[in-house]
Amino acid sequence: MNRRDRFLLGCGPAAGAVLVIAVVWASAVTPGINQSSDTISRLAAPGQPHPWILRTGLVLCGVLSIAFGVGLLRAQRRGVFRWGVLAGLVVFGVSTAITGLARDYPVRGGSEMGWEGPVHNLFARVAIYGILAAMAALVPAAAGRRPARVPAVVFSAVALVLVATAGLFYPGVPPSFRGLVQRLALLIIFTWMAATAVIARRAAGR
Repeated sequence: MNRRDRFLLGCGPAAGAVLVIAVVWASAVTPGINQSSDTISRLAAPGQPHPWILRTGLVLCGVLSIAFGVGLLRAQRRGVFRWGVLAGLVVFGVSTAITGLARDYPVRGGSEMGWEGPVHNLFARVAIYGILAAMAALVPAAAGRRPARVPAVVFSAVALVLVATAGLFYPGVPPSFRGLVQRLALLIIFTWMAATAVIARRAAGR
């Protein structure tokens, strides 16, 4: 594995780290944020004092996620399902970046900001579909690589089930806990990305 491949795989953990830093930073300088009920989108809503922090974090997270997908493609080398992993991560990355460019609701209970609100909410959903597709594709893609077969398959399958479950039950979650559920889902996604990067590097012998 050369330096470029190591860099691309490192973009997976970096994507999660960037967004976590952005959320923590924005939360610290935004008054009135409830980590349990408020989704992270509220940190960048119109009227907030520092919306650029989260918006920048989302865009960078999206770009890094796409680079990570390219890294996984190069690490696997063969197999049709590796293209599904790349496609899923590209969809996730592009959609995440778009949610950073298009703002969500300005205030709790407010109306959507023209085109931005619907676009933000649409691509937030598409991002979840993309990462679920990447997780699902990695299960058969990793199954053919003996050194990393068991950890990659098991971890991807577990992450897939947990994130899909969170997405399925999210509409029925009480508003007071929606922010918490979203943060847990994001934690699972970025833990999966970090673990997958480590597994891919070990499988390559580096």
